[in-house]
Amino acid sequence: MKSSWLYDALLELLPTLPAPPPLTFHTTPRAPYFSLTATSPLGCSTTISFSKNQLDTFQVSEPTCHSYRFGFVRHAVRAMERAKMVSIRGDKQGVLSLQFMIEWEGGMDGGGTGKGPSFVEFRVLPVGEGGSESEEEMGDGDGKEGQSECGGNDIGDWVV
Repeated sequence: MKSSWLYDALLELLPTLPAPPPLTFHTTPRAPYFSLTATSPLGCSTTISFSKNQLDTFQVSEPTCHSYRFGFVRHAVRAMERAKMVSIRGDKQGVLSLQFMIEWEGGMDGGGTGKGPSFVEFRVLPVGEGGSESEEEMGDGDGKEGQSECGGNDIGDWVV
C-alpha cells in the first residue's frame, strides 16, 4: 500500500499520552480487510480501516489480530514518511514486518546513477500475555499498557 496512507493513519492514532496504549492490527478476509486500532487507558478507542482497493496485495486466509507497542512502531515513522510503498506482513507468532520502499537519486540501478529503490525493514514483536517486563527493560514506557484486545489470536500468516 502507499506508505503515506499508513503514515497518516499513525499520525491520527498517535496518542499524546506519556505511556501510549498498544496499537492493534486487525486483518480479515472480508471487509474491512485491514484496520488499526488504538485504545486509550480511559477506554476511548479509535479505529482506521483500509478498503481492499487501497491495498496492492492482500493475502489473509483467517482473521488475525495482534497488538504492538506504539513506541516500537513509532521507530519506523521516519522511513514511513520518506517511503513510496510499504509492505506489512505478519506471521503465526504475531511478528510484524514493515518493509519500506524508498526511492532516491543514485539508487541501486547497477551503475550508481539515476533513480532507484532501496528497502528498509522493521520487525516488531507483539505485546506479550500478562505484561511487558522485557519491553520495560528496553526503556520504552512503564510497561503498563495492558493486555491485547485481540485475545491472542495467532492463526496464519498475513500480507497487506
